[in-house]
Amino acid sequence: MSYPGNNGFSLQQADLDRDQWLMRFLNDAVDYGDLFDAPHTTKLKNRKQRRKWYLNPILSPHFQIPETHVKEPMYVTLQTVKTWLAQVGVIDLSPAEEHTGRRRSSKRTSDRQLSFPPDFTDQTG
Repeated sequence: MSYPGNNGFSLQQADLDRDQWLMRFLNDAVDYGDLFDAPHTTKLKNRKQRRKWYLNPILSPHFQIPETHVKEPMYVTLQTVKTWLAQVGVIDLSPAEEHTGRRRSSKRTSDRQLSFPPDFTDQTG
């Protein structure tokens, strides 16, 4: 089997603790069963505590993502995750809300299908 690439993402726990809105959003996704999460320690020399998230395996066929979790998730920043959420229309990232994010109205058109994961090719962490 070839290496499937990153199919999860990871944030530093200290950063996440400072952003209650994003922590709540990700916890809600876990509570709804869309994502699985787990604590882990960074592969970097600093050994900082992190939290990683993966898509629920039952959703993998729909999004054509391997259900097997790779050893290391993609290491990203809070801003990267918020950019993903803004790209799919979940939040607005106007300059005033750049650090907190703001959920958009829950009313969505039924014909609009969001995709997961967002395009990771241009993201750096």
